[in-house]
Amino acid sequence: MRVWGDGHVIAGYRGSEVLRGLKDEPAIAGIPVAILSAEASSAIIRDMRTRGVIAYPTKPLDLTELGQLLDFFAAGHDHGADPAPRTVPAP
Repeated sequence: MRVWGDGHVIAGYRGSEVLRGLKDEPAIAGIPVAILSAEASSAIIRDMRTRGVIAYPTKPLDLTELGQLLDFFAAGHDHGADPAPRTVPAP
């Protein structure tokens, strides 16, 4: 299972709040998370990376990049590897 989110996944909650809720729940804390957001600052991307987000594509969404990310997940590479270095810069 993968969790995709954007900056406002659930009305009234920011993506970072939803991520915290996911990571605080032991039964689902290990689920790989990708966040789609318009916020593209390096500091935010690094912060999300340190919180366990494995992919952080930004808007406007590049369809080639999305395809690479979906291929990455389909191949079962959920943990321990970067789906696309440009999408997910190292912390």
